[in-house]
Amino acid sequence: MDLTQIKQKILNNQYNDPDDFEYDVRLVWDNAKKFNDRSNDIHQMAIFLEKRFDKKMSQIYETDSDRRVKTLELRLQELKKKQQKRNERIALYEKKYDDIKRKEDKLPPLRDPDTLNDAEMTMDEKDVLFELFKDLPKEYFPGIIKILETEKPDLLNQVHAVLDPSHMENIFLRRIES
Repeated sequence: MDLTQIKQKILNNQYNDPDDFEYDVRLVWDNAKKFNDRSNDIHQMAIFLEKRFDKKMSQIYETDSDRRVKTLELRLQELKKKQQKRNERIALYEKKYDDIKRKEDKLPPLRDPDTLNDAEMTMDEKDVLFELFKDLPKEYFPGIIKILETEKPDLLNQVHAVLDPSHMENIFLRRIES
């Protein structure tokens, strides 16, 4: 919303209620302050114009206090909706964080690549390794491909290679793990 849009709505008689007009004007001030630093002229002008607007609106509301209450109720409802959306986003991020922490908690301790051996990898270790493999950032793919070139060159010649941990040698799994 900006002042040009408000002007257009006035010219097109799109405001049925002064409260709608006031809401749009206040949204312009809020956005100008939100998206411009305090030292910015736009931010400062928004504060100045908001004060003038408040003064003019208070003169109107002196004669119509019910309208003022209604406007404040609408504003409160809008703020509650915004808060609800923020709370939903926070809950989503908390869930993602919890999922990541749970995966990290399942990680086996890192091993020094020089001390790797072909000790039997447990099924739990294999499951965790390949669960992490699904979410592996693409930056790690070149390293995995090098291991595949060395240990499993036949896999690279296939169009769709399936990495099944239950059919792989432990030394290969340990190298991927590191």
